[in-house]
Amino acid sequence: MEPIKFKLKTKLTMKTKVEINWDKPEQQDWLCAGNIQAALSAHCTNTKFEVKELDEITGSESVYGFCAWLTTRKEKTIMSSKSNAAIIADLIQEFCNANELTDPRDNWTDFLKHPK
Repeated sequence: MEPIKFKLKTKLTMKTKVEINWDKPEQQDWLCAGNIQAALSAHCTNTKFEVKELDEITGSESVYGFCAWLTTRKEKTIMSSKSNAAIIADLIQEFCNANELTDPRDNWTDFLKHPK
């Protein structure tokens, strides 16, 4: 199943992200932002919803994109166990901000697998 991501938000204060996994039926048009907004509006008549599909980059796209950006910069970027990590951390933050990526979770290192 391919996940489809939508962002739902009200004009007041609440914002909710929802991921919908579906089995790709023959008529794929029915599960679109407009139909989801119509269903929510019909069910919750006292709330105005804005529903839009999210165009988010994947984890691997982020890694490739970051490395591509580093190779096109005029400044040299040196990364090693003997180098100052603050420089690369600043560049990562700059790349994440430019691509509107979410901040890492508190336990993000628990999910990493390093090649040997």
